[in-house]
Amino acid sequence: MPLQQDMRARPLRWIGIIFVLFLIAIFLRIDDFIGFSERTLVRFDFLKSPAMRLAENTARSNFSDNLTRMAWRRMHWGALAAKRVLDEASLADIDSAWSAYINATADWNAEVMIFIVGLDNYYGPKRRQYFEDSILPLFVKFDGALGKVRRSQMMRKLRASQVPDETEKADVQKLYEDVTSKYDALNIAMYDFAQIRKREQR
Repeated sequence: MPLQQDMRARPLRWIGIIFVLFLIAIFLRIDDFIGFSERTLVRFDFLKSPAMRLAENTARSNFSDNLTRMAWRRMHWGALAAKRVLDEASLADIDSAWSAYINATADWNAEVMIFIVGLDNYYGPKRRQYFEDSILPLFVKFDGALGKVRRSQMMRKLRASQVPDETEKADVQKLYEDVTSKYDALNIAMYDFAQIRKREQR
């Protein structure tokens, strides 16, 4: 059968093949256009490449982990140092806890400005403002409460290898309760701090 007769006999088949080839050509052109557009947007900084997004997400995650780790480290050693005074632990144990707390505080203070800038960069002004207006002042109060324990009469007696009396023990008990109160306030604030992004996404 001649070709023209075969095409007349089965027109739908040929039309279908031509239509499929036409669609493939269009999709290939669209894909080229999308690829070109994406590369152009990345080049002019309107769009971030997948590799750049992955790098930023990793950097943000590392930043958040570091901030949280340093905050909890400072809180842990501070509360432990006060508890060891209350428990009349050995002077070596008390001093080791105070030393760890002082080192943790020094490490934290060295990073504070980085935390402020990083929070604004990675999470926006709300998270940075909460950190500056709530978290940092609570740490100052926590430090103040710990300082009172450190300077207490009971601590002086322990340093002098003397036995504290009941009044001095009762005073330190009150001071320790103030430390735990400040610790709890920080705990709540840190939890609230972590929930800001989840609330923003609702």
